[in-house]
Amino acid sequence: MQDIKTLDNSKIIRSFLTIVFGTGLLAISSKIQTPFTLVPATMQTFVVLLLGMVLGYKLAAATVILYLIEGLIGLPVFAKGAGF
Repeated sequence: MQDIKTLDNSKIIRSFLTIVFGTGLLAISSKIQTPFTLVPATMQTFVVLLLGMVLGYKLAAATVILYLIEGLIGLPVFAKGAGF
């Protein structure tokens, strides 16, 4: 019984670390500009699609939501400035 609890805890910790790593990847990709378009764009679109394919829709949605919360509290994760 204790092995099952340990397995659940390790899965939760691994999911949390994956989400935090994903938000870091999103923050870094928002600073990289693509020189190919007339409209200013960042690599963030590519990373969001990549997260959706690799993590699945639940973890990818949690990653983007945490990323938006980080921006709202004032961390400089967006391409042009921060939140409030």
